[in-house]
Amino acid sequence: MKELFGIFKIRKIVLAAADIFIVGVTALMSNFILSFFKLGIDETNILVSVAVSSICCIGALMITGAYSKLWRYFNGKDYLSCLYGALIGIFASAVMIYIADGSIYPAFSILHLILLCIGICFFRYLFKTAFIILLMYNE
Repeated sequence: MKELFGIFKIRKIVLAAADIFIVGVTALMSNFILSFFKLGIDETNILVSVAVSSICCIGALMITGAYSKLWRYFNGKDYLSCLYGALIGIFASAVMIYIADGSIYPAFSILHLILLCIGICFFRYLFKTAFIILLMYNE
């Protein structure tokens, strides 16, 4: 297991797959929370939002360098690259959905961004902690 996660490319793939999952889950959570206030969006728009947000967020996280870090040395500056990537990704997806559909969902986008930032940073923290424990356990 240590050798598998020691390969930097494998770690990038794991982080990207986790980020796609986090984007989808936070979109569903955002819509669920907003449905209590009659601000939720319908199923078709949520599916489109998840797909577009996933693509935009992964691209933005790549651009901001969130996948080029060695996560065992993760510091505050690296968390900022994740936050910037999430912000750019959600903004880009909102713009793309507006251009394609003419619809804009500001409450959904803001709540999705907040939950996404929490989810991505929390997963990075867990990933770093698990990686350090795995290395210490195998030494």
